[in-house]
Amino acid sequence: MVEEEFINFKAVIGGESFPLKMKKSEEDAVRQLIDEINNKLNHFQINYKDRNKADWLTMTLLTYAFDNLKLRKGAVTEKIMNHLNELDQRSCA
Repeated sequence: MVEEEFINFKAVIGGESFPLKMKKSEEDAVRQLIDEINNKLNHFQINYKDRNKADWLTMTLLTYAFDNLKLRKGAVTEKIMNHLNELDQRSCA
């Protein structure tokens, strides 16, 4: 079995640095995610100038948490629909 190489990586989110250790194969996806997070954070900074960094980070977190919830519910719905279709096909056979 081939072990995958791990790398040390410094993620900068909202001007703060966070050291990470990840698989080399995940680096591009993590870089894209960091860019996306910083863009979303910048959006909130521009549109909610009267708020502080903690508020902007919270709004960013809630955006991702809500998107994740929708994806999870969609996956469950898809599994249920597939199961119902299988049952329907069995009953018609």
